[in-house]
Amino acid sequence: MKTIKADTSPFAAALFAVAGGKFKMRKDKDGFVGVLDDEGNVIGSAHRIYHDGYAVETAPYWGYVPDSQIEWV
Repeated sequence: MKTIKADTSPFAAALFAVAGGKFKMRKDKDGFVGVLDDEGNVIGSAHRIYHDGYAVETAPYWGYVPDSQIEWV
């Protein structure tokens, strides 16, 4: 697993985040930041409410993701 998927278990997604896994994100022209799976499907959203990271909202994982764990595509 390179990143989480929509059907990843919440426990596995939390371990992925804590272990330093990379979250794929893409910003569209309207400023929406989508969280993507490995196939490029949008599985959630992210909001910049921290100075050094994002609040991520997906089905399996809701929480903080630091800038160092974000891969922009």
